[in-house]
Amino acid sequence: EISRTIDGQRTSLGEIPVGSRSVLLVSGGLVSVAKCQAAGPGLVSPVRVLSQQTFTITAYDEGGVRVVTGGLAWDVRLESTDITTGTSFRAQNVRDNGDGTYTVSYQASVIGDYRIWIERGNVRIGNGAEWLVTVTPRNTDASLCQAFPPSAFSSAVAGMPQVFRVEARDNAGGRQMVSTDVFFYTVQSGFQMLSGTMNALPGEPGMYEAVYVATEAGPLKVQISLRGQFLSIPLEGDEEGFTTPGPVDINTTRIFGPGLTAATAGRSEELFIQPSDAYGNRLPSTSLYFRIFIRGEDGGEITEAVAEYQEDDQIYFVQYMLEVATTVSLSISYHGTVAAPLIDSEVVPLKEIQLTVVAGAAAKAEMVMGLDSMYIAGDSGSFSLQVFDNFRNARQVDADLAGLKLMLTTQDESEIVVQHNRTSSSTAGIEYVHLVSFSTSKAGILRIKLILNGLPFLNPDTQQQYFTRVTGNPEVSATTSRVAGVGLVSVYAGTQASFSVFLNDVYANPIPADLPSEQQLLVTFRVGGSELTNIEQRQRYLNGGVYGVSYTAPSELPEIS
Repeated sequence: EISRTIDGQRTSLGEIPVGSRSVLLVSGGLVSVAKCQAAGPGLVSPVRVLSQQTFTITAYDEGGVRVVTGGLAWDVRLESTDITTGTSFRAQNVRDNGDGTYTVSYQASVIGDYRIWIERGNVRIGNGAEWLVTVTPRNTDASLCQAFPPSAFSSAVAGMPQVFRVEARDNAGGRQMVSTDVFFYTVQSGFQMLSGTMNALPGEPGMYEAVYVATEAGPLKVQISLRGQFLSIPLEGDEEGFTTPGPVDINTTRIFGPGLTAATAGRSEELFIQPSDAYGNRLPSTSLYFRIFIRGEDGGEITEAVAEYQEDDQIYFVQYMLEVATTVSLSISYHGTVAAPLIDSEVVPLKEIQLTVVAGAAAKAEMVMGLDSMYIAGDSGSFSLQVFDNFRNARQVDADLAGLKLMLTTQDESEIVVQHNRTSSSTAGIEYVHLVSFSTSKAGILRIKLILNGLPFLNPDTQQQYFTRVTGNPEVSATTSRVAGVGLVSVYAGTQASFSVFLNDVYANPIPADLPSEQQLLVTFRVGGSELTNIEQRQRYLNGGVYGVSYTAPSELPEIS
């Protein structure tokens, strides 16, 4: 039988069977705090931050004999050696093992150097001993770090900042509570390469952030590495990343085409819009909304058109047609997308030019001004023409008018060569008047034929050919005038005879009317060299410069001149 006596009171501890072997642990006396000791991994540097650390306190009495009973309370403190931080905390758990040992557990949340003190009743164990431990970060495992959001790696817009983050995780998958890692990143957008170091976020341990601005549209690839090991980059869907162009920019958008430099009335003009963002990236979108406005000199709107997308050329195409030859203002503007057009205050003006619209192809000719009702042979005459397109825009004289033919024919269908002055002018408020000058020596009806590109044009008032009259010159020419009649050949004495006088001008045209009063037709009769004054004669104007002369022949004379 084994028993113990405390304060005179005996207590049986049990019996041991005969023949058996037992071990009896005899404890020391009263615990001496100064003699107690501590040991274990939690007291050996380095220890990982936020990892559970343990060590053991063993109780001894004053004689150095181990105490094998428990029941004591211990105060275990960790205090930072950096006085600027002032970090200090107590162990979370001191477990009494009941055999004179105590297991201490603690977890440091801040890295750094710490002193560990173990006390009971303000007395430290180990004769005032203290332990120095260094709390270090846990190793970050790149394969477990998380990069986000997926949208930052899947899509970007040229010129727009894109933000992404990394949550550093240790090899146990827990978030690091310190930000001591260095993450490198590279961004490839099209042929553009960007790289840098991610920044630790203040107040968010273990969180890192980076911002990139891609300016070249094209395939997008982001890589993040830690100590040469690449992180897994999440993407939205299965597609690779892509940088799309930014918004339409006024300075880089290209507008070109023949319809931007000249326009002809009645002809369909073309121009092209190749939209780009501020960095020169072409915008292939089919839904962009471009409009052109054409206004007259008074500011009034003439027409407008909407650009259409050509899939094959990835370009926008505009057609317009004007009917009036004038100066117009042509403006091109960007109105957002077809589905979401911009409000008026947000519309982006792209280009505005002054454009001169010239008349279209010559289609019609008309005579204006200057064609008199009568001309005199030998004098110069002139008249003016206007040539129009199909929209009655007067044309300037240029090479296109080679198809204009003027034919002047007289009564006998003889053609007169004319001079066509191909210099444009403005006469009496009429623009682009083309002067035609002519002269003819033949009297009669003068017909003017206007033929443009093989088509004749008539007088719009009479729907007939243009014509005028040419009369002979009133100046009588002895060279071309003549006389004729039986009264100049043979007459009977004492009988009445007659002949005709044909008065012509120098071009052999009959003079236009009766002789004016200051001119006279003088007919004299002679015998030998003597004038006969007693012959009765009469003169009468017939027409066309023809005068009839009648007289009574002498009865006794055989021959007269």
